[in-house]
Amino acid sequence: MIPKRDPGYWDRYAKDYSSFQQGNMPERIVETLFQIGYLDSDFSVLEVGSGPGTYSLALSPRVRILTCMDSSDSMLDILFSRAREKGYGNIERFHQDWGAYTPKKGYAACIATLCPGTETPESLQRMEDAARESCAIVHWVRNGGDDLRTEIWKGLGYEGWADRSRFDSAVEWLERNGRDPEIRIFKERVAAEIPVDEVIEKECSALRASGIEGGEDIVRRIVLAHSVDGVYAYDSENSLRLICWRPVSE
Repeated sequence: MIPKRDPGYWDRYAKDYSSFQQGNMPERIVETLFQIGYLDSDFSVLEVGSGPGTYSLALSPRVRILTCMDSSDSMLDILFSRAREKGYGNIERFHQDWGAYTPKKGYAACIATLCPGTETPESLQRMEDAARESCAIVHWVRNGGDDLRTEIWKGLGYEGWADRSRFDSAVEWLERNGRDPEIRIFKERVAAEIPVDEVIEKECSALRASGIEGGEDIVRRIVLAHSVDGVYAYDSENSLRLICWRPVSE
C-alpha cells in the first residue's frame, strides 16, 4: 500500500498542486448545484478541503458567505491570495482538520471537493451535522494523470493508488440511511503538452511530500518512456462525480 499521508502532506505539496486536469468541470459543477436547487445565493456554505480555491473562486461570487476549511495553511494562503486578486471579500478562512472538527448546523450547505476521507460514514454524518439544507461531495471517477502516478508508485514497490470504489460505499450508506442522493457525472477531454522536466519535478514533489526520498531515477525513467522529444503529452477524457443530498431532518 502507498504510505498514509500525514497532516503536513498538503503544506509540502501546495506549491505544485494543479487543477488543470479538471478542465472547466468545477465551474460546471457549481452551476449545476444552483440549477438543481442545492445552492442558493442567500446560503452560507462550508467548503471542506477547499485547497487553493478551485471551487471556492467559483462559489464565492454566488453565495452570501463561503467558509473555506482546510488543514493546510499553505493551501489557504494560495486561495486567499487569489481571492484578493479577484476582490472577493465574503470568504472566511478556517484552518482546521475536518476529522477533528465538531460541527453544529451553522451553515445552509456543506460541500467537500476532492477531499480525502470525506466518503466515510463518519464524515457524511459530520457534513449533515454542519448543514441544514444540503450536502455535496465531488470526487474523481477518471483522471488520466493517475495512470502515470500509478505506474510510478508501482515502480517504487507500492500498490493501492487511486481507489475510487470507496465512494460507491458512500452512496450505499446514504441510501441505506434514508437519504435520496442525486448523482451527476461530468466529463471533459483535457489535453496539454508539458515539458518533461516539469512533470518529473511535480511527481518527485509528490513523493517528497509523502516522505519518500530517492525515487527520482525511477520517476525519470517512467516519464521519459511516455514522452517524445522532451515533451509529455497529457490527453485524457477525465470525469468527476457529484453526489448531493438533503440531510435528514431531526
